[in-house]
Amino acid sequence: MNIATATPTEIDTLLAELYRRQGASDAAIAQSRRAIYRALGNRLASSRQRITLTDADVAAFRARIEGDQMFRGRHLHALEAFDKATAALADVVAEAAPLHAEYDRRPWSRFFLVPGGHIHSSMHCSTCNRNGKATAFAWLPEVSGQTEAEAVAAHGSVLCTSCYPSAPLSWTDFYEREAERKAAEYCSGSGTTDWEDGKVRTGFMAGNGGYCAHCGGWAGTASRSSRAMRKHKPAKG
Repeated sequence: MNIATATPTEIDTLLAELYRRQGASDAAIAQSRRAIYRALGNRLASSRQRITLTDADVAAFRARIEGDQMFRGRHLHALEAFDKATAALADVVAEAAPLHAEYDRRPWSRFFLVPGGHIHSSMHCSTCNRNGKATAFAWLPEVSGQTEAEAVAAHGSVLCTSCYPSAPLSWTDFYEREAERKAAEYCSGSGTTDWEDGKVRTGFMAGNGGYCAHCGGWAGTASRSSRAMRKHKPAKG
């Protein structure tokens, strides 16, 4: 691909995959660093405890691996995992560099989806990456270079008002409308105990349920001990 003539979508599609690979490498590095930290005699109070592991610590760990066969046998896997993930991250950074440079040369609009449905114009919004926790971003390369309206028409998602101060409120009810649409696909008897003639079979290993008084179709129970009706779509005909 000729980067100089590639479209924003083509470039950002590659960057989205590199971003995924970077995340995997970052996670592997973090896991191996914690293993090295413990191997050096440090204790972790919890799985979420932040650690401080310096280059000198890694160098000391590497030296001990070389000089202590017993220690090597127990902890070599941590060093190998660290080196492998570090090399993978370096490869990602090298592959992404010319793509980022092209974006810097001719910037275009970008759209990033985060858990909860908000769309941001970058990964540096002030509402993200807060309280020491990194926000998970999903690239939307298929709409890179488009206008806000075009991106929303394609994804119907909520625009972050910090990134897009002019975002109209009419765009912010997409997920509510989607929830209503999906709920409408299921029978209104779902979750109720409205069994036809009040008859329902429960307590058996299999075959629990009865006929729904709303749609007339067969529906199972939510569990062996529950009389509530499992979510189901209306019976046809």
